[in-house]
Amino acid sequence: MQAGLVFAGVGAGALVLTVTSVFADRRRLRRSNMDDVGFMPWTLMTVIGTIATLFAFALAVRFA
Repeated sequence: MQAGLVFAGVGAGALVLTVTSVFADRRRLRRSNMDDVGFMPWTLMTVIGTIATLFAFALAVRFA
């Protein structure tokens, strides 16, 4: 029971990271000045966040 709650919390945090990176990547792609580039790999963070979210919620269901 305790491990399921921990993994659910980790999954919720990873979900917040994923949603934030999706909005940041969309904002980066729609910028008005194309020469004004950033340094954050938002697409990579979206992929890693999605994998972490799915993995953590799967473990939360498994240990619940």
